[in-house]
Amino acid sequence: MTTIYMDQKTYMKNQLTSQKRFTLRSIATKGFTLIELMIVMAVIAILAGIVLVGIDPVEQTRRGTDTSTLSIVDEIEGGMNRYYVGKGGGSGAYVAEDANFLTNLAAAGELKSATIVPNGGSTCGAGRVAASGYCYDLDASTGQFVIYAKGLSKRSQNKPAAPCANTGPGTTETWVVYGSNAGKTGVTCAEPIFSLAQGSVY
Repeated sequence: MTTIYMDQKTYMKNQLTSQKRFTLRSIATKGFTLIELMIVMAVIAILAGIVLVGIDPVEQTRRGTDTSTLSIVDEIEGGMNRYYVGKGGGSGAYVAEDANFLTNLAAAGELKSATIVPNGGSTCGAGRVAASGYCYDLDASTGQFVIYAKGLSKRSQNKPAAPCANTGPGTTETWVVYGSNAGKTGVTCAEPIFSLAQGSVY
């Protein structure tokens, strides 16, 4: 009886082992169903969308452009003031207000190059001149001038003390501007003219 009992026990043990091996082999060879793969892909797509919305690559590009615009406006302003001191004899003679103002500043040695990275979006108003997307307005009677270009990012729209109406990039009038009357570079919601109290909107 003892021998039979041991054989039966061994038999049952072998059967359980075989069943486990069969189950594991079935799981290993089964793989994923089409529905399971689709669910995984949908989850990945949702997560990717959330990340893209958070990063907003278009806005990041526009911010980079605005940072470059701000730097270039400062560079042109520096060239204008050096020209005033060196070439204008300190008599209030800034570079002439014409479409060659950047070329003239470079020829006078006050800019490294007249080939400045274009802002690519500025259309100057009446009575101003443009070069490489940067606008220049000189008031000969007061000796004041403005250099400016259009801002592109949402961040620029929120820079002024009273944020610009956010109707979307390309439609909101946001300008990166240096005004000699204010003596600094900043952002304004309207195209700069000397009748504006520019110092209060930067």
